[in-house]
Amino acid sequence: LLGFGLLAGVAWLHWRFPDVPLGVLYIFPMLAAALALNRWQVLLFGVFLAVVRSVIISADAPGDAVLRFLLGLCAYWGTGLLVVEMARNRAMLMKHNNEISAQQKLLVEAQADLRTLAESSPAAIFTLDDQSRILSANQAARVLLGVSPDKLIGYCAKQSLPVLADALKFVPGSATFRTAAQCQGVRVD
Repeated sequence: LLGFGLLAGVAWLHWRFPDVPLGVLYIFPMLAAALALNRWQVLLFGVFLAVVRSVIISADAPGDAVLRFLLGLCAYWGTGLLVVEMARNRAMLMKHNNEISAQQKLLVEAQADLRTLAESSPAAIFTLDDQSRILSANQAARVLLGVSPDKLIGYCAKQSLPVLADALKFVPGSATFRTAAQCQGVRVD
């Protein structure tokens, strides 16, 4: 509706002042209409704009009228299709951002659930980096290793459990594995 309203206003101005070159103002109805139209509708609206403009402008020669019509048509189509694509890309970006936000929220919830599960477990649970330094651990792991809570993160677990350092030596790109080990360890205290 806004596009047709702008078109009526521009056509009236163009009809009222025929000697003033107002052809560029026909872009504004296309900009407004392209936000709500699909590609085919933009193409049809562009033809409608070019026809309205051609009816109002008197041409000296038929060749001028055809050329003016085609140039206007190309300008309106290009503008309209650009706006349609920009609006489509923005909608896709917003959808993608919403999906990422939802996935991040689920990830945070899953991490909190896993943290709660690990903290409530009587088994020692900890994660190590490739140098066998502790990245995270539960209360049972702190008790098992005898390390104070403030020194646990970053503690090198191979000092207490040397078998872990050997288990971390594997070829990158190889298949993941699960294993169990029985070993003796040394507590810090």
